[in-house]
Amino acid sequence: MQYEKKDEFGEVCRDFDTMREYLRESVQQRLVDEKRRKDLITGISHDLRTPLTSISGYVEGLLDGIADTPEKQKRYLQAIKARTGTIVNLVESLSEYSRLDHEFRYHMEEVELKGYIEQYLATYKTEADQQNIKAEFIYQNDRYPVMLDTKEFKRIFDNLFTNTIKYRNESCSNVRISLKCTSDKKYIQLVFQDDGPGIPQESLGRIFDSFYRVDDSRKNAEKGSGIGLAVVREIVLGHSGTVCAENRNIRCDTFRYYASRENGV
Repeated sequence: MQYEKKDEFGEVCRDFDTMREYLRESVQQRLVDEKRRKDLITGISHDLRTPLTSISGYVEGLLDGIADTPEKQKRYLQAIKARTGTIVNLVESLSEYSRLDHEFRYHMEEVELKGYIEQYLATYKTEADQQNIKAEFIYQNDRYPVMLDTKEFKRIFDNLFTNTIKYRNESCSNVRISLKCTSDKKYIQLVFQDDGPGIPQESLGRIFDSFYRVDDSRKNAEKGSGIGLAVVREIVLGHSGTVCAENRNIRCDTFRYYASRENGV
């Protein structure tokens, strides 16, 4: 409403415009939430249907006597166990994502981020050796004080290392974690980089969405639920940070996380 006078009617007009803008934003957010809900249901349906169809087929094979030797029966039962494990992992991932997505309260404490990462890598070393992962940690001679929920922040590294293993093309992986302050000293930048096959450019903007996977991954539901990076994003946002992914070259996935230094000392 175009009314510029600073009288009572002008105040009403300005209040009306404020209300109009609030309603417009509310409608847009509702549309975004509705699309998100539909995508979530579609993803759940797809990822449950695949292992359930497989389980049903193996059960019918057992009942119909197709698996007519102990060896075949054992193979069928092992396949059923594997598909059941896929469903259990999906349900657990959903539970984790739902917990973080509903105003989860983080338990923040002051942490020196460099020391925290060094401790994580030391704890993870045995598993890294078993999975043929070589991890390199690079940092500048600086302090990196931040406020972290140490238990929840650990899930970021757990999910990123899990993705490195799941989607690599080689039997071993090289991971580089780097830590530095931005030039204005206001933010800390954490970069997780591996030598994986990379991510299609058109998918980079969506890989942190719940249940989103690039086409090749979607065909193989056993590789992952598409929730791991959504959990990463929720934890990063809960720490007042920002997150993005990029390809530095043809064979490289990079996770980039920024956190405000004001959250520290």
